[in-house]
Amino acid sequence: MYITFSDWQVEHTQTAPDTTNAVTGVSVKIHYFRSDNTYTDWNLWIWPVATNGASYDGVAYNFALPPDEFGLVASASVSPGAGQALPTTQVGLIVRKGNWQAKDVPQDRFIPITNGQAEVWLISEDANVYTSLQAAEATPHIVNAYLESKKTIVASLSQAISLPFSTSNAVVTDRTSGEQFRVVSIDTAPTYSPVLVGDLQHLLGAQTDWNPADNATLLHKVNGNLYQFTGILPAGNYNYKIALNRDWDNAFPPDNIRLNVPPGGAKVTFSYVPFELKSRLQRVYDSLNHPRVSLPLSSAGLQTSIVQINLDQEVDVTHSLQLILRGYLARYVIPRNVLSSEEYIYSGFDLGNTFNQERTTFRVWAPTASDVQLQLYNSESGPLTQNVEMQRSEKGTWYAEVQGNLENWYYLYQVTVRGTTQTAVDPYVRALAVNATRGMIVDLTKTNPEQWADDGYQQLANPVDAIIYETHIRDFSIDNSSGMTHKGKYLAFTERGTKGPGAVITGVDSL
Repeated sequence: MYITFSDWQVEHTQTAPDTTNAVTGVSVKIHYFRSDNTYTDWNLWIWPVATNGASYDGVAYNFALPPDEFGLVASASVSPGAGQALPTTQVGLIVRKGNWQAKDVPQDRFIPITNGQAEVWLISEDANVYTSLQAAEATPHIVNAYLESKKTIVASLSQAISLPFSTSNAVVTDRTSGEQFRVVSIDTAPTYSPVLVGDLQHLLGAQTDWNPADNATLLHKVNGNLYQFTGILPAGNYNYKIALNRDWDNAFPPDNIRLNVPPGGAKVTFSYVPFELKSRLQRVYDSLNHPRVSLPLSSAGLQTSIVQINLDQEVDVTHSLQLILRGYLARYVIPRNVLSSEEYIYSGFDLGNTFNQERTTFRVWAPTASDVQLQLYNSESGPLTQNVEMQRSEKGTWYAEVQGNLENWYYLYQVTVRGTTQTAVDPYVRALAVNATRGMIVDLTKTNPEQWADDGYQQLANPVDAIIYETHIRDFSIDNSSGMTHKGKYLAFTERGTKGPGAVITGVDSL
């Protein structure tokens, strides 16, 4: 059998099942992993196969057991139908979506049976049947893949690759449109954030010295094995080192490096090499102490399991993207830091529902969605009253406006992301139905307590001067010895001068 990676094929062999232990009924446990992490509606179609090759009718099984770290889990008791008690040495299996809307792989899988039972591990788009977790995880695969920008993917691999890794060995496929994106370069991902720290930082633009979190002296990536920073320093004696990932947990070298800048000052280049090929150690150099050092001008020879893949054009974050590397099981790409770009940062204050007697507006941030529907209900548990198609709006949001008075109505969002549709409560909703089953549209002005408008607020000169407590309303005062009148109530926060046994101060006075 073959697993196809775009234009490449990797051959796998499967041992024929042993027919000496044939039984009429079998128990099978199946673990299933999907590279796109989308499991909705996927189920199993299983049938017994006799020693003479005859197949019986199939039966559908759901993944009904609790999922494990590998993926979904199902258990099936498989027996031939009435009058068909031929010995069973294997069972046939198809992973399908819904009622045959799609198949996981084109070919049927077969599970060998030993002593009437079997436990197997399956991977989406991989026709092999693995009889142990170790075997499934040993198959080279892409552990995860994240879209960092519209033209950049960072992927983690189960087995390291050696650089350079030919771009012809990689492709990104848009499974929504069918388009393929050309890979222009593959390198180590910028897993380091090396910062030059020392008593020279303030001279190079930093706010303070010895500050590992100041990006003013962040070394920039030249390639996967070389990071550099260049600055002009006046004459003097300095001490420095490199702090990784903006903290002191990983600073190198252990002792400070001394730097003597000659009269008249000098332009100095600081270099950090994460993995020197000869010594297999990390190194720090500067152009004054090491004027003739040979620096790695490429990543050639470096082995890495975290790669950065750069594309020739931008991708659509709402589409289903698949990363394929030769020799590795493919993986779907999940948008990550790309959603933190300016294009998707919404700074408005109208997320959720905004109500008045004449109309209600709805806005939700869902940049990866291809479709969002607003479902309106005129009761807490009744059927759908009205469906409204929301429109894609600014900064990754979706927007709808409904005319009329919707006070005390309820609503949900139906969201489609990468072909999967789910219904959810508005994450920005201000009121909920019982058990949070639906969002509720309320007139918040009617929820204000008496004299709310006259309530005073202590203005602070600086927000950082605020002292914020998180507490449970009931637990704050419910104890019998709290000395408070309104035990377990909001009004307990208005009580002053309360004391417990031994004149211990309680309530807000204790804060």
